[in-house]
Amino acid sequence: MIPKFRAWMPSLQWMCEVTVIDYDLRSLDICRIEDIARHTEMRVDKNEVVLMQSTGLKDKNDVEIFEGDVVKQEMLIPTSGIEKITGVVEMLEGAWTIVNDKEEIACHLWREGAEMKILGNIYENPEFMEADNDPE
Repeated sequence: MIPKFRAWMPSLQWMCEVTVIDYDLRSLDICRIEDIARHTEMRVDKNEVVLMQSTGLKDKNDVEIFEGDVVKQEMLIPTSGIEKITGVVEMLEGAWTIVNDKEEIACHLWREGAEMKILGNIYENPEFMEADNDPE
């Protein structure tokens, strides 16, 4: 699998597609995600953006899941009913996980039989990070 990235540009409050990563120059070419014609494409220093890697997985609506996304996962457990977790996608100990700091739990993003839905991300939806706010 070829790694895929997106980037959050705090200065413009844009979520961007990463088109080129130049490790020698420590820069990235980015383009605002909604810009189909790529009029917003520009080169930025790596310190100007927050880089997020794709997990390689998609949610139930066929939307690609990236690090920093807030997802809701539901899974039918035969003995106890439906288990639900809502949290932020992070790389933890070498695996993509859903981390819910409120309840201090984490589970693997990929679990057989689980259904996931992206609710937003921590940059465009900072309200998800507030301790007393439940996104669903």
